[in-house]
Amino acid sequence: MALALEFKRQRSKTATTRDETERHKRVLKLSSDCFAALLLPLQSTLFQWLWDQPNGPTLFKDSAVINVEQELTHVFNRLVSGSTDTQLTERAREICSIALHCPSSTLRKAIQEAISNAEAGSLICKVLQCMPFLVQLRIDGATCFLTELSSFVRTLGVRQLSTSEELNLFKFADSAIQSYHPPTHPGNPFTCPPLISPLHLADSCIWPFLGPASLDHTHRPGPGPPSLYLHVTPESPTPRISVPRRITLKFLDLVLKTSLSSTDGLEPDALDISVCFSTMLSLCQILQDCTVPDDGDVTYNFLIKEMTSDLLERVSAYVRQVHTDNLSVCLEWLVEETSDLDWTVRLAINALFSDAVPSCRKEVISCIEQITGCLQPSPTIESLPLYGEWSCSLMALFQGARISSRLSKQFVKSLSGTFLPKTSALRADFYRAVCLGLAQVLPHSSTPEWLNVLDTLDLLRSEGLLHVSYTSHFMTSLPSCDITVCQRPLQLSQVFTTVIQLLGEAGFSDRLKDDQWQHITKSYAQLMKMILSNATESISSSPSSSAHAAPQVFLIGQLFCQSCEVSRRVPGLATEQLFVWCLELVTRVEELLGCHSDNNVDVVRDVAHQEMKTLSRAIEWLPSSGQRSTLLQKVGAMSSRC
Repeated sequence: MALALEFKRQRSKTATTRDETERHKRVLKLSSDCFAALLLPLQSTLFQWLWDQPNGPTLFKDSAVINVEQELTHVFNRLVSGSTDTQLTERAREICSIALHCPSSTLRKAIQEAISNAEAGSLICKVLQCMPFLVQLRIDGATCFLTELSSFVRTLGVRQLSTSEELNLFKFADSAIQSYHPPTHPGNPFTCPPLISPLHLADSCIWPFLGPASLDHTHRPGPGPPSLYLHVTPESPTPRISVPRRITLKFLDLVLKTSLSSTDGLEPDALDISVCFSTMLSLCQILQDCTVPDDGDVTYNFLIKEMTSDLLERVSAYVRQVHTDNLSVCLEWLVEETSDLDWTVRLAINALFSDAVPSCRKEVISCIEQITGCLQPSPTIESLPLYGEWSCSLMALFQGARISSRLSKQFVKSLSGTFLPKTSALRADFYRAVCLGLAQVLPHSSTPEWLNVLDTLDLLRSEGLLHVSYTSHFMTSLPSCDITVCQRPLQLSQVFTTVIQLLGEAGFSDRLKDDQWQHITKSYAQLMKMILSNATESISSSPSSSAHAAPQVFLIGQLFCQSCEVSRRVPGLATEQLFVWCLELVTRVEELLGCHSDNNVDVVRDVAHQEMKTLSRAIEWLPSSGQRSTLLQKVGAMSSRC
């Protein structure tokens, strides 16, 4: 190796003849063969020594001693085709011998193979753990592995990974940032540090792609001391590459799971305050884009909204626990930076810090009181219907309450202190205003936000503010069992059923696209599942009904009828989610008929027989003949057993 370096030095000084070039190549080939024959620890020592020499990194650059791509293909094929733990060292030696010639190509190939094959990814990670010096190798001041990984992520702006490839990417990245036992000594009780730091991974695969907004293509540093990891300054901004947000947010989720797992003081790889607040700013901007969406993919938009809200809550929780000293000052910076965003985004930020920072708590209370203060028992404008005036304020209330269950409780508490509809007319107007407000909010809410709205309605009902007149209008007579335990779930489900019926009318349906309808019916079905699950638990714990399944059969039948009622109000493809939900409900009835106790067999069969007749009538409302046929067949089979 020293001789080869000397040849390299001499060639750089003077012109070389063809014979001298050939002699140099022979020396390089001999050096390469000798290196390949060494044991891995010796390879490691020599590799690092060589790359520390002035000409070391370019020793093999000008002379193609081996076909790197071909050799890499062969060695990775051997690795994947069957490598036991005892053979990992041999594979590592082979890969190290090739990396000596071109480490960038070697690491690039390793990343590509790991992403294309899950089994290969696990083995490649173990091989890299055998030679961490290769992963940590720096070329031109940058870590070669991270450079190649970042380059791969950049390609995702123009290509799309399959589901399995995306899963493999994050499994591989997760393995790289976890501590590990030496693969060559699996019984060793000591652990090695991660191949790469989680925050160095973030510096390569998150910050370059997580710009705060479409008009500002940089990830700006946050307040406080300069970050050790966020290498972007206003004077020399790094352009943001258009990488799918889902990929960037998943990388952030991966880093947070590792970096936030310990909060016992600021450790070397802890998130510093600048990183935390710059990340929250970027997440707020993404949340803004989701709150005021363009004409993009509705399903994707809600997915990003859910991921962003979750990440924002986790980062803020970490900040509140670790960075208590500078919290108020840094939060002022974030509030100022987000001052032009939608009011719901600003409310979300203030709510996250309301316990820790008095100014945030004051802002939350002020916002809530401003909204609930507009709801008064008497109209302020006599020419307007009362429900029309209230619906605007209730729309704002639900937009704020859907953010979190905690805000939901605060909104209801504030409203219950100033408003109570005492007459039947006021109650009817308030119920109608609630439905109109929800019709404006729910189509633009994610499924978790629907669940927060459900909690809000339940609180309004329990506080005596919301009165739902639910009658069993889907039945000709009441069942011979106690159904008072079904009142609460049926009142809640009735509200959402009424809202979907409103959305199906001309004034609303004209503004909804097919993918929005699919999201609405999917969220409706998820909500009904939650209502049924909670009700089943309540019925099972009730002393009056724990001994029989009749109330559950009645409740399921009513929810089935509501779903059929909704199905005839929504466009074609959007009914599929409701059909699947109806099938699930019928299956639940079958299970209940098979597990009721002997002492109430007559009651259960009587209720079930009555429900089957009700279900058969409701099925006729379904617009699809295929769906009607399938459900009628299942219901008919159950009726014969009643």
